[in-house]
Parts: sequence; structure tokens; C-alpha cells
Amino acid sequence: MTRKKINIAIDGPVVCGKTTVGKKLAQRLNYQFLDSGLLFRHFAWFCQKSWTASNQENERIKKEKIIKLSLLWQEKITSNQQEFVQQLEKLRNTLSSSEISNLASQLAPIPELRKIILSFQRKLTQEKGWVVVGRDITSEVLPQAEIKIFLTASLEIRVKRRYQEQQGKIDLPTIREELLARDKRDKNRSVSPLKKTADSWEIDNTDLSSEENVEKIYQLILKTAWNNN
Repeated sequence: MTRKKINIAIDGPVVCGKTTVGKKLAQRLNYQFLDSGLLFRHFAWFCQKSWTASNQENERIKKEKIIKLSLLWQEKITSNQQEFVQQLEKLRNTLSSSEISNLASQLAPIPELRKIILSFQRKLTQEKGWVVVGRDITSEVLPQAEIKIFLTASLEIRVKRRYQEQQGKIDLPTIREELLARDKRDKNRSVSPLKKTADSWEIDNTDLSSEENVEKIYQLILKTAWNNN
């Protein structure tokens, strides 16, 4: 049976399993996948390379310089959107370093940058058949998505996951502090804070495998978005 294509938005705090679940769900549905966090990390990486090349590390805190760089970056990513999305996944390991992640978190609240990334994501997903994960996808990026998920997990399991990701390079207490600080920033930022929308399904995956998560979301799709198809 051919079913209508829909968009699926998944939000949640850092290291709650969004990316793993989102990727596997996209594979099951034969949909395209986008991790919005990688967009911010790619811009942070772009800035870092620009500062290093021009010996302008002291410019990183100047907002006007960041805005100029964001316009240059916008030209780069919009020239071929599909190719850029594929490149993002290839660069995932590079973009997942703690340094890039922390810089991206500092840059993310800048309204001008968020506007560029918001526009990119909305244009990209106009033709449905996307699974998009992030922290403001259900509320800001894809408010009209047919399926909205708010994924959560206990702080303890999130600390363990990040520790495994970092292969023990960072100790557990430090990771815990970093996640708590990140949660506070994400929830309290003035622009697009992390929050569960009224029409999102909340799933606590603390004790669920990624496969169980995917099955749970798939069943929601069958019962709601595809109920009459």
C-alpha cells in the first residue's frame, strides 16, 4: 500500500537518543533524515576554520563578525541543499567534538543565525518525507508536522551515553555538569527554547532500546497520520 508522505519532528534534550532513533525511523520509512544540531555545529566549524585561517581568534565574541560569517555560510549551504545534507552526515564525527559542540551552543541563540537555519530547514522539507530532529523542531521549524515527538531520558542514562560516545576521554562528573549546564541554556534561552508542545507525544526512552523507540513511533504514525490511508 502506498501511503502519503508526512513530516516527523522529534525534539528533546542533548543525548536523549534523538539522532539514533530518528535515523532508524527514517530508514524504516525510507524517508530522508536531518539532524538540525549538525547545522549549528557545521556553522561553528565554519567559523573556527575562518578564524584560524585569518588569525582572528579574538573576533569570535563579536556578534557583527558572526553575522557576516553566517551570510557567507548561507551562500555555501544553499547552493546545493541535498548535497550539503549528505555532506553533514559525512562530517558527523568531526562536528561531534566537545569543542565544536560547545561553540555551537554559544552561537545558537544568535537570532540572525537561527533565521538562516530556520529558512533552510523549512525550504528543504517542503516536499514531505522527512524525519527532522533537534530542540525546536516541533515548536518552530515544523509546527505543522503530522507527527511530533518529544523524546526524554533520565540524566543518569544520558551521562552514560555521552561517556560512551567520548570513549572515556571525559570523566562522568564533568559530563554531568556539562549536560546540566546545556539543559539550562536550552530551556532558558530567549530564542526558541527547548519545550514540549501541547500536541507532541512524549516518549521516555530511559529503558527502551532504539528499536523499541522506533516501533513505538511507527505505531503512533499508523494510528494517527495514516489512520485513514
